[in-house]
Amino acid sequence: MNRRLASVCVQCGSHPGASPAFAVAARELGRVLAGGGVRVIHGGLRTGLMGAVADAALAAGGCVVGVAPRFLVDQGIGHERLTELRVVDSMQERKSLMLELSEAAIMLPGGVGTQDEFWETLAGAQLGLHAKPCGILNVDGYYDWLFTFMDRALAEGFLSASDRRNVLVNSNVEQLVTDLSERVFEDSEAAVAVQKGD
Repeated sequence: MNRRLASVCVQCGSHPGASPAFAVAARELGRVLAGGGVRVIHGGLRTGLMGAVADAALAAGGCVVGVAPRFLVDQGIGHERLTELRVVDSMQERKSLMLELSEAAIMLPGGVGTQDEFWETLAGAQLGLHAKPCGILNVDGYYDWLFTFMDRALAEGFLSASDRRNVLVNSNVEQLVTDLSERVFEDSEAAVAVQKGD
């Protein structure tokens, strides 16, 4: 990486999914982020792909900060071995804090909650609330349908080219993290140039 990310919000399922490939990818992502000194920000649970990412990152000596709503922690599924667990009052507060603590987001396979986090991140960038890129780890073509939708939305004028550019896709963990690092660096350089009037 030309410029190392400081922190990444990982959006993923609290269930493992049917394919073993999902957990394999989650563990690899945790190891790669930890190996690059990237702090992992995730949903604070020990179950499913969330737990797989966190456990792998911690085993590799990484820093993992979880953000979990109190009602889920009260169910006993909060991850107790994280570097830090921040307990919040609502799902909305959880999403906001996870993004606030991160420079970029990476989405792994997941369900409705994962999609909710992804689209809120993308919508926030669209509205100019932040400039954080969204990465998608497309394991076994899980998100092929999503790219079909986004390309149709772009063609129909519901999604801009800059919004589409903000979504980086790869099935290779290391390449996706490298691409996100470069995008964050490019965007920060562009922001500095604008401020200087270049």
